[in-house]
Amino acid sequence: MEKEEPKVGMVPFEEKLFFEGTIARKGIFIDGELFDWGISEDEYNLAVAYANKKKNKDEILARIHRDIEKHYLSSLSEFIGRKITLKELQEARKTGWIKK
Repeated sequence: MEKEEPKVGMVPFEEKLFFEGTIARKGIFIDGELFDWGISEDEYNLAVAYANKKKNKDEILARIHRDIEKHYLSSLSEFIGRKITLKELQEARKTGWIKK
């Protein structure tokens, strides 16, 4: 699928594999620069294990995922240099372009 022509001020947004030594990782590249972000898998697993022991586990799991989403958007906003919304991120993933 060919990308649409970007609007003025837009830069490439790409999700692609890259190699760290011999290990392949999926990453997000904005204007060719890697947005290196992640969560601690151990901490996430501990939070999920905690939630699974509670009666309101679905509520707790939803809160965990909202917190991750909020932190991700905050970090992405800092990386780009302006506030990014979830809607903008979804559009960038669809079109391959994001406003810098």
